[in-house]
Amino acid sequence: MITGHFLDADLPAVDGVVRVARAYRKTMERRLGPSWLVTPRHPDGVPDDPRSVRFFSLPFRPPYRLGVPAVDPLLSRRLAAIPFDVLHAHTPFAAGEVALAHGRRQRRPVVFTLHSRYPDWAIAQYRRQPFTLGVLTADALFRRPRTHRSRLRDHQVVTEDGVRFCVEATQRMVFSYCTRVDCVFVPSEALRRELHAYVDSCSPCERARPVPRMEVVRQGIDFPETARGEFRLRERYAIPPSTPVFLFVGQLAYEKEVPFLLEAAARLAASGQEFHLVLVGDGPYRADFEALASHLGVRARCTFVGLVADQRVLADHYAQSDVFAFPSLYETQGLAPMEAASFGLPMVAQRDAPGSAKSSPTVRRPS
Repeated sequence: MITGHFLDADLPAVDGVVRVARAYRKTMERRLGPSWLVTPRHPDGVPDDPRSVRFFSLPFRPPYRLGVPAVDPLLSRRLAAIPFDVLHAHTPFAAGEVALAHGRRQRRPVVFTLHSRYPDWAIAQYRRQPFTLGVLTADALFRRPRTHRSRLRDHQVVTEDGVRFCVEATQRMVFSYCTRVDCVFVPSEALRRELHAYVDSCSPCERARPVPRMEVVRQGIDFPETARGEFRLRERYAIPPSTPVFLFVGQLAYEKEVPFLLEAAARLAASGQEFHLVLVGDGPYRADFEALASHLGVRARCTFVGLVADQRVLADHYAQSDVFAFPSLYETQGLAPMEAASFGLPMVAQRDAPGSAKSSPTVRRPS
């Protein structure tokens, strides 16, 4: 069996989707046969990957690239030479549309895994920097009635109408994509219910479409079972033996709720509690979060480690910490919480976080 995994990012970008897609590929190659990656081209990407197809891209938020497959004249020819049996889309965006188009041409099934709560990402971006051109583009794409179309000046400041628009537009886009694939994988029953609720944001015509087939498929982790103990966390970061260590592992981005975590740390410090927060990961907003930690007066209690590529060293971080902090509401099933749980590390998470083990996510509906 020949499989293809279509995603909008690959190495050197390291996030949950990249890790899961590569784990899928590794397992399928071992058990089923050749497995391919189809991603936007990156100037610093992996050069020695024989089973990969890269398409044209433009600079975007580092280390990510914006895939533009429509202007890549060789993409269709390269994909046509690969006799896929199943195409697996890990995104509803550029690479996901490539999977759909090629699946139709070859008459092969296309499955889609919902990795992220995209409405939450849209809200986080809107609250940080209100949409301008993106609002008008989304209006055109969704062909909203003229009487309901958003005006550019209405979204230059954060408003509840703007938040509602972000939710509606994103839910409609994701649900519309799901109706065009053969099957949708979700990591939990709660996410299945949430995805079904997206139809409330659709037009009457879109609601008439058949509800997509959905299967609950929980994702696993490919991670060391034990820690070597060679990396001495407290010695490296100069943390006293009696000080509790709180650990965060993830991309330093607004959708990961890092500001919420730092504000919680500031409140904890104000109560007189001793602790040290270790943040493992990198991202485009690392400097912003370091400045926020300084503004909140907890910079001395925080260590921004950056990306830890060696999984054995990361395992030592889990094994030598006292509490795992998971503030994100974005993931449908976080990998870092599962890694922390494999070392018996207690976790503190937001009540509605679907990436935590005992959560029942709240369906976000526009009001």
